Amino acid sequence: MRVVVSDRDYNIKELGLDKYDFLMKIEEMKDPQVIAFLTDAPMEEIKQYPFNSVSFVSKMIKQHYYDLYTNTKLELTYTHKGVNYGLIIPSKISFEEWINLEVYMATEPINLPLIAAHLYKPLKNDKQGDQRELMDYSVKECESRSKGDFADFPIRIFNSALFFFTTFVMEYTKLTLSSMETKPTEKKVKKPREKKGKPNNPQ
Repeated sequence: MRVVVSDRDYNIKELGLDKYDFLMKIEEMKDPQVIAFLTDAPMEEIKQYPFNSVSFVSKMIKQHYYDLYTNTKLELTYTHKGVNYGLIIPSKISFEEWINLEVYMATEPINLPLIAAHLYKPLKNDKQGDQRELMDYSVKECESRSKGDFADFPIRIFNSALFFFTTFVMEYTKLTLSSMETKPTEKKVKKPREKKGKPNNPQ
């Protein structure tokens, strides 16, 4: 997407996980800072533009990012820096992988690139979508990617994947708890059997 500020055309950047803190503080920033950070417009140029134009464009860009990062579709496969990755398949996650994800998501401060590297693993082949085949899990490989290529993994892709995984965990937990519930059974009290025969005649 591109924006126009006082007849000048600028590109809007794709934000990576290394810019996540910025998005959390965007409302505290002044309009020229927002535009300079999210586009390729130099700060000195922005300061010279009319106040109304700068204010309008800043609000428009904020709304663009809000819509983009809350409504992005789930990408089952994604190419990042020339490498094809696939979203984890919940039914095929190894025990080690599951435990590590739980630990990483509960750790403070949270390491977003590390979680992203676990959510998206390299593809074995060219199969896409539901047919995707992923490389076997390796904690060292994931940690290596988190410190390298995944430092600037797109926030919009990560958000959708994280929402998918947390939703799956919640539904799986509900299903597990439901299956563990047992309904109490009522014990039937047997009535004493009546003796058949003629009653004795009173003397």
